[in-house]
Amino acid sequence: MQKTLLTAIVFLIHSTYVFTQKSEEKTIRKVFETYRTAILTDNADVALQCVDSRTINYYGHILESVKHADSAQVSALNVFDRFMVFTIRHRAPKEEILSFDGKGLLAYAIKSGMVGKNSVSEKNKIGDVTIESEFAKGQFIFEGEKVPIFFHFYKEAGTWKFDLTSIFSLSNFAIEDMIKSSGMSENEYLFYLLKLVTGRAPNSEIWQPVQR
Repeated sequence: MQKTLLTAIVFLIHSTYVFTQKSEEKTIRKVFETYRTAILTDNADVALQCVDSRTINYYGHILESVKHADSAQVSALNVFDRFMVFTIRHRAPKEEILSFDGKGLLAYAIKSGMVGKNSVSEKNKIGDVTIESEFAKGQFIFEGEKVPIFFHFYKEAGTWKFDLTSIFSLSNFAIEDMIKSSGMSENEYLFYLLKLVTGRAPNSEIWQPVQR
């Protein structure tokens, strides 16, 4: 009798765990889908509700570099972060930059189409989801194929949030690869991209801090 009762309790605990995991996985997928739709429609308000504090802190860090970093400090950044700083200095008016905080900068980036849409296009999705306490990762399915890239999610104040920075290392690698193929120096290529996107070449002011 005691053994039967113990088995029933173990089964109940396991069943509850499996149900909870499935429920959490469903929520994580919904967060990603909501974020995807928001980015594809440039809906900054909804996208901001989906991202975690790591994402907001990253944009706050970039904003500090935009405002205060000199040429030596900008040159020391990895190529992706440097491109972020150059892009904001080149595209955003000084008055707007000075009014931003990390969340405001991310909102501007989304509305301006600066947040990449390729990784969250309708052709791509999340595959297997692994949950470990308040951290989860979902495998990136690129055009129907599994790739060794994972989107990260963190539970903050009881709510799952998407860590946009989890794919920034991939973005950095992609830009480095394009630079190698171009035959240009890093900065030449970044300035080339800026001119391609905006229709105007950056000037020397791009190396100067916005707030002096």
